[in-house]
Parts: sequence; C-alpha cells; structure tokens
Amino acid sequence: MARKTAFSAPVRKLVLGINIGTTYAGMSYCLLNPGKIPTILPVTRFPTQDHVGGDSKVPSVIYYDGLGRAKALDAEALQESVVEQAADEGWVKSEWFKLHLHPGASRTQQIIPPLPANKCALDVIADFLWYLVQCAKIYIQDRYPSGTALWISLEDSMEFVLTHPNGWGGEQQAKMRMATILAGLVPRPEAHDHIHFLGKGVIIVDAGGGKVDISAYHKVKGPRGESFEEIVPPEFVQLMRIEGLFKGSIFVSNHAREHLKAKLKGSKTDEWSYIKFGRPRDRDEVLNILNSQMKLSGAIVARFFKPSLDVIVGAIQTQCDQAMAPVSSILLIGGFAASDWLFSQLKKSMKSRGLEVSRPDSHVNKAVADRPVSFYLDHFVSARISDGIECQTTKLFRESYFRTSKDRNDLRSVDIQIIRYIGEDESPGWVDIDPEKYVVLCTVHADTSKVAQTLKEKIGTLGIYYRLKIDVVLSFGLTELKAQIAWSDNGVEKRGPAELIY
Repeated sequence: MARKTAFSAPVRKLVLGINIGTTYAGMSYCLLNPGKIPTILPVTRFPTQDHVGGDSKVPSVIYYDGLGRAKALDAEALQESVVEQAADEGWVKSEWFKLHLHPGASRTQQIIPPLPANKCALDVIADFLWYLVQCAKIYIQDRYPSGTALWISLEDSMEFVLTHPNGWGGEQQAKMRMATILAGLVPRPEAHDHIHFLGKGVIIVDAGGGKVDISAYHKVKGPRGESFEEIVPPEFVQLMRIEGLFKGSIFVSNHAREHLKAKLKGSKTDEWSYIKFGRPRDRDEVLNILNSQMKLSGAIVARFFKPSLDVIVGAIQTQCDQAMAPVSSILLIGGFAASDWLFSQLKKSMKSRGLEVSRPDSHVNKAVADRPVSFYLDHFVSARISDGIECQTTKLFRESYFRTSKDRNDLRSVDIQIIRYIGEDESPGWVDIDPEKYVVLCTVHADTSKVAQTLKEKIGTLGIYYRLKIDVVLSFGLTELKAQIAWSDNGVEKRGPAELIY
C-alpha cells in the first residue's frame, strides 16, 4: 500500500503497526526515508507458521508453564505435539486475553476464558507484544541488506501504532501503553511519544473473533484536502459497544458446540466428537453421522450465526439513524468477514436501507494490520467526537494551576484531577450544584522538579513559602487525550511531559 506524499522529516524512522485481535494478531511496518514515498508492508513470516510467507496473521494464543513462563505462542500452541506436551506438563492455555481489558469484561466473564494463575491481562498482552516485535525484528533483519544494523539504528526511535476497539477509552489505552512498557519495547518516559492508538477505520464493520466493532465517518474537504470526521456521538453506541457487540466468530463456534453437545449427549460419540469422530467408518444414522461426518441442515447452521448477524444489523441501523451525515456504504472486514453466509445475509439486510455492503476480495487480515500504519502516516481523522464534544485533533485546552508550600521539595511533583460532567445539561454550572454528575476522568501527574529548583522564596503572613505556577495543556491526539505541563522561565515558555493516570 503506497502513500502519495513523500516523507519530509530529515531522519529515517520505522513505524510498526500491531493488531492483537481476540483470536488472531497481525503486523505491518513502514520504513520512512526522507524524501521518499512511504510504502506499508506486512510481516508475512513467523517462526511457527506451517506455510512460510503465506499469511500475515498468527493465532493469539500462549501456553504458560507452572512458573508463569511462556512456553509456546501463536501457531506453535496449536500443534498436536505441543498440546500433548502441555497436557503432560500441566501448562495453562491463555486465549481471548484481550477481552479482559474491555470495559464490559466484568459483565461477560462467564464467556471469557480465565487468565493463568498469577497473570493479569497486562502480563499476557506484554508477553505477546514482545513476541510479535521479535518476529518483526527477525523478518526485517532477514529482508533487507545489513538488516541487523538497520534494526539497531532505528529501534530506539521506533513508533508503535496499536489498534483497539471503539469501546475503549483512556483507561484501556493506558493499560495497553503499560503492557508495551512491561514488554520492554518503550521506556516509560517516552511511552506517550512513541505509542499511538487507532480506533477502527472509516464506515467499517470490523467483525473479529470476539467483538464486532463499528465506526462511522464521512469525508470532508478542507484547506489541506480531503479528510474524515467521525459522525456518531459515542453516547448513542456506548452501551452497545460495551455489552451487545461481543458477538464475533467465536460465539458462532460456541453455539455450534452447545448444539452438538446436546445432540450427542449419551451417545458413544459424545466426548470431543464435534471435532473428530475417530475412525473413518464410524456411523450413527440416528444422529446423521456417516463415514465419521455429521450432516447438519442449513437451517441449523444458520441458527449458529443468527445472534451475531442480528447484533451487527442492529448496530449498523443505530449508527445510520444517529449519524450527523448520510451513510451510503458499509465495509466488512476482520476474520469473521471471511464467512460468505455472514456477508450475503448482511448485504440482504442492508439492501432495504439502500446501503451497499462490500468486503476486500483478499488479504482481509493484512488490511487489519495495515490500518494502524496507514493511519499514522496520513493522520486522516481530522475531527473526533470525544465524550460527546466534537473537536479538532490539534485543539489545545489549557488551564493554570498554583501550588504553595513552605518546603520547596513538596513541589517536585503534582497530581491534578480532571473532572468530567456526565449529566444531560448542555450548559452545566457549578460542581456543587449537581455533584453526583461529576466524576474523575483521570489524574494528570507531572514531574515538576525542574520548575521547583527555580522557585524563589516569598514572604507571607506565615513566613517564607514557595509558589509553583504551571499550566496543564490537554490535547486530543489522533485518538486519545494527551497532556503536558508548561511554565515560564525568565519570560520563555517551556514544556515538559505529563502522564494521564486512569
């Protein structure tokens, strides 16, 4: 996928896009060379793939031993020899682990496999992130002349772009950023500058293994050419994102599993027979099993898919009804998009609304991995609707804060809470008028030791004291809130990093 604009920075840079899905993960990268038009390329070779170079995705699966060490990852974890070794040595399988970070995870714990003992979701994601980046490292080193030297020269300045579902907010982004830090990919002080997040694309139904994610954008023309704006306020879809869209392809498998377990209950082919039926000559005419194969009617199979289809159709209709601009087409992507039945039924359902449904003819999984890198290169979302307020991505929100203390050391760091209004009043007044409608969104934490060193003594009624004055500068980046602090040093404004703690 080639971009049309040449890279204008004076130094080379490497951008690595990572998509960790519920069931599969993929990566794309871009070497940015000054004066050259960037090209996004997929990572298509992983150490445990059966077909080398044939795919750009790997299973999101890890086996851990009793000491919490990762023993097998991605396709290796699905090999029969590994499965047998795992059973013999008591390894624990971790899958669907990304779902544990979702805001609605606590309401769906009964369908999400538990994490290994003494492991939290961040630990597992960090292990998988580290593994994926090692795969990218080997791939790039092997692909280019002097590849090892190339990687070494660029790895300290590498930019990471991580995808995430639309239901995620600052808290989930902060956790993903921490997982990246735990993986040793980016030092903590540099995490905000080198880790970026991407909500899913433009008029897209992203049907993955665990979750179906839907976004609506429209194209606008501005001084800098065409760009895209998000057109559905999040309050209309937030509940659906949190609860209703856990209907990816894994739930089709669950419906099929429950049907077969009930159908085969009490028969000699009960255990594991919905995967294999043993000997080639096994048959049970009552259960429609002939030559070790069960025959299921199309109506029964359709019942496995229908709950997912109904949720997707309902979510699309909600987006279209609430959109502030007309929607004319739908793009179906993700691993679940490979289902011809889902695609045909979605087209049929949307035809009555005059909506065209399409999907990529090939490389669906590559497209999922390419999107974060493409997003980073283009910065294509010029306006987002964040917490119900439309804003330009470059717009800054700035407020001054003061702290005083008799001890200058007390002013070496600050923590300032950012309060969010969750009520329905379009022009809320004082906080104490309706206090239950104000909640803490996050806390801005900043190291102000450099500022504190320059403070001069002041004299007050209670004696000597120090006064710290800083501005907190909030900005909406590509998809997330970011913060800095600013202060004046002999009339010159200086800025420093700040961390958002959720």
